[in-house]
Amino acid sequence: MSKSKKTVLILLDLILLTVLGFVILENQDAFNLDWNLGRVERISWMKEVLPPYLFLAASLFIIMGFLGMVMILAFPKQYFSISLNEGTKGKLTVSPSAIEGYVREVLTKNELMKNSKIQVKIYKRQLRINVKGEIVPQTQVIDKTQGFKNEITTGLNTYFGITHHILLKVSVKANHLKEKPSNPRVI
Repeated sequence: MSKSKKTVLILLDLILLTVLGFVILENQDAFNLDWNLGRVERISWMKEVLPPYLFLAASLFIIMGFLGMVMILAFPKQYFSISLNEGTKGKLTVSPSAIEGYVREVLTKNELMKNSKIQVKIYKRQLRINVKGEIVPQTQVIDKTQGFKNEITTGLNTYFGITHHILLKVSVKANHLKEKPSNPRVI
């Protein structure tokens, strides 16, 4: 998790904890407990600061909760296998690791990338394949990349029988240069 994400989550957690702490202070008389935490009314400046703070913090959490529900409802479901053939005796499924292995095999056959990272996401009607890595310097890189995409699409359609819409994204992280041996200079 990134530092910015951690910072935002910690700040939101602190706001939530203070709101809940003030709720506990205000409602501690509802239970007959042996301990008494004190009253908020005893502190004069809290009477002016506390109501707007509680209102704004509660409003913030209501809006965030509503947006979270909308995002959860709108987020597409991700599947963990593709059903290829459903017969009377069972069904045949393909997992993302099998598709990753096929894409990696095509990559090594074409010698297009080194140190590649392949990520497969399966949705109901779509298959997303992201390939990131260091491209090997060669001629006609764009044509070879397009040929690689076509080979993956046709291979998945014929070999696996996948009829989903396939989105294949190839991202180049860096050029993979062959290291030249360094010969020390002799004088």
